Amino acid sequence: MSLTTQLSAPKRLRYTYKTEPYAYQRRALAKIAKLEGRAGLWMEMGTGKTKVAIDWVGISYINFNVNKAIVVCPISVLRVWEQQIALHSPFQNFIKILEGSTDEKVATLKKFKHEIDLWEPEGVAWVLVNYESIWRPLLEEELGNWDADIIICDESHRIKSASARQSRSAARLGREARMRLALTGTPITKSPLDAFDLVIW
Repeated sequence: MSLTTQLSAPKRLRYTYKTEPYAYQRRALAKIAKLEGRAGLWMEMGTGKTKVAIDWVGISYINFNVNKAIVVCPISVLRVWEQQIALHSPFQNFIKILEGSTDEKVATLKKFKHEIDLWEPEGVAWVLVNYESIWRPLLEEELGNWDADIIICDESHRIKSASARQSRSAARLGREARMRLALTGTPITKSPLDAFDLVIW
């Protein structure tokens, strides 16, 4: 079913949902739009944060020329993201999961970047990478060279410690992207200060 979603007045943003969102997911998208794609999705487990993020990337692709995305997440959900993108995204996607050693991940990303730049395909190119990898200097540099339009940090409570290497790497990558989303169902585990780094990210 083709839908035109009123996300923020007065501009009407075009988008065709592949899977129909719940009302609260529409409200989340409206808030992301108001924040120009720089937002936190602090939604409970099982409420569809991933779908909201995927729909936002799609909305941004159609309306704002966003076509490169990085998803940073725990290694255990890399394949889940691949499946969810296929389930919810209504257009063509090119997905590369970075696996293996740091050198292998760098080589994979360089090859993927070359292929995307060469073909200039219609659709979104996604790079999926785990948190424990992004602080490696060679890979962080190559991720920066990917020149992503949007970076999504899933289970973003993993970057709440400003002194942690993966937190600093995520912050550097986030500053280079036009849009960034932080997804977590547990933004605060000990005290309100837990949310501080997620807010400033």
